[in-house]
Amino acid sequence: HGEGKLSLRVQRELALHETVTHLQYAGKLFTHTGAVKVFPLFMVPGENGAVEAGEGHGPRKEFFVEAGAGMVHDKKELRGNPPIFTYVRSAGQYSLNLSLPRSAEMEALAWTAGWIAGQTVANRSLLGAPLPLLLFERLLRGDKFEVDMGVLDAFDPEAALAIKNTTRLQEAEFRQMLDLEDCAGMTRDEYT
Repeated sequence: HGEGKLSLRVQRELALHETVTHLQYAGKLFTHTGAVKVFPLFMVPGENGAVEAGEGHGPRKEFFVEAGAGMVHDKKELRGNPPIFTYVRSAGQYSLNLSLPRSAEMEALAWTAGWIAGQTVANRSLLGAPLPLLLFERLLRGDKFEVDMGVLDAFDPEAALAIKNTTRLQEAEFRQMLDLEDCAGMTRDEYT
């Protein structure tokens, strides 16, 4: 049945977030699962709808770089458009941004990010975000994927060691730590 086409008008630094809006407006959010060739036009900031000149594969490749950068950005001027992934220093890679509130807006953002990542194949482009391998492991294993200390140790050895070290805490210290982390009532085995 072939691949479709999708024309987009986006601001360069807002490529990810404006694609969410475009897909919502077109009625394709959560439903557009096929491969499409993306034809982006980059809007010139402050030029009232004017678009940058560009042709061939250049704008398409740039769109995926910009959309990926929007998934991991840390720019103050884009704070109203939160990144889906944040850098975990101790892991040396990105992880899901767990500080984002669970909402329909964030679900739409996450779906669009996944959709864009998948479209890189059909568009022969690279994504401008170094996605964590753990994300793909979770996607490939589906419901069979379970997080345990081995998974945590492979992703973030420093965090795994910190959790293992809780077994050495005195009972009173352990209970205080659980209270601080809103985990009151957990056993040591449940915590680790």
